Amino acid sequence: MSDQRQRLLVILGLIVLGLACLPIDLAMSRWFLQGGLPGEIRSIFHRGEVFGHGYGVLAVVITIYLVNPQRRRQVGVAAASFAVAGLTANVLKIQFWRVRPYAGVSIPEVRDTFVGSFWTGSSRDLVEFSNNALRSFPSGHTAGAVAFAYALGRMYPQGRGWFMLLAALCAGNRVDGGAHFLSDVFWGAAVGMLASTWVTDRMWSRVELRPDSSQPPTLQDVETCTNDRRAA
Repeated sequence: MSDQRQRLLVILGLIVLGLACLPIDLAMSRWFLQGGLPGEIRSIFHRGEVFGHGYGVLAVVITIYLVNPQRRRQVGVAAASFAVAGLTANVLKIQFWRVRPYAGVSIPEVRDTFVGSFWTGSSRDLVEFSNNALRSFPSGHTAGAVAFAYALGRMYPQGRGWFMLLAALCAGNRVDGGAHFLSDVFWGAAVGMLASTWVTDRMWSRVELRPDSSQPPTLQDVETCTNDRRAA
């Protein structure tokens, strides 16, 4: 199976998982809001949120830029993946309005969490949309975290699982904190994978490793450069 086909299946799988979570969205969100998780796990999730935040991503980008000069252009692609994923998620938030869990604890049915869209809302609804409580779908933090993790995984294949774990911790924080329903984070992850795939497929062949005259290339850099040339 080709790599492109595998990624497509992952994206479709995440969308399906989001749909499968709809029947339990309300129950799960109430459980989290009532402090269902042990405190230490909540603390870990809370710290994982930074991987899907612009400041956290900026810190990682600057670090790689300084310590691994050969990958400066590649980390730029990773940052672009994060930005495109976040922008896509925000566009979807504008199109489809969903109440955040913390603001919808009394909603009886999951269908009632979807309260309108840009195309069907009245002028009053558009004003109300400025309220952040109606921006649950999809999770922008999760989209950005997954997009960034996927791009970093292409840079450092040996750390792919670790990067995705960091993205999962970020997603867990969004659910635990009542910012998103479980389905929202799966859909956000799908957005992130789609955005990062789109960006990296178009830009990766242009960012082959550049030799740095001040530092000899590592074996990993040579192997990655070879793989980049083969994929171009």
